[in-house]
Amino acid sequence: MASYVYVGTSGGVDARSTAQLLHDFNAIWCPPNNVLRWNVQDQPKDNDRIWLIWANQLPTFDPPYLLGGGNLMRATRARFGSEMLWSNADAPGIRPAAERLGYGGPTSMSFLRVDRLGERSEVCLPGPVYPQVHGFRMPPSSGLTQLDADGEKALHAIWPLQ
Repeated sequence: MASYVYVGTSGGVDARSTAQLLHDFNAIWCPPNNVLRWNVQDQPKDNDRIWLIWANQLPTFDPPYLLGGGNLMRATRARFGSEMLWSNADAPGIRPAAERLGYGGPTSMSFLRVDRLGERSEVCLPGPVYPQVHGFRMPPSSGLTQLDADGEKALHAIWPLQ
């Protein structure tokens, strides 16, 4: 099982809106790999772990904030070269909700969806104050990145995922 992090940054939305989308729809706004290059060696699969962190800007010298995370859910159909990207057709209401929160994109706006395996059911940490992640080497860019063992350990220490 692989582990990933999605790094959200300011660019139309803020940490609160990003966390709200995760809370309300178990969703992380995520353009397809051909639009916003994914920094992954392995294509994400059903039940892989993913954490959502927030950095005000990149590059940053400030520790990022952990907003939540869970296990990836396979979409109802393959789209954009991935089995993991959801659209409004797959999860009705997700696109209008994202737009109300400040997200922009085409009518085919895409999202990763997460769930929790194990005892906890919530995918979003309670706000409005989120924990900083210390000892975490930030990816070179925002978006989806596959984690190395050190990154996984740092995030798992705050928000354990199965």
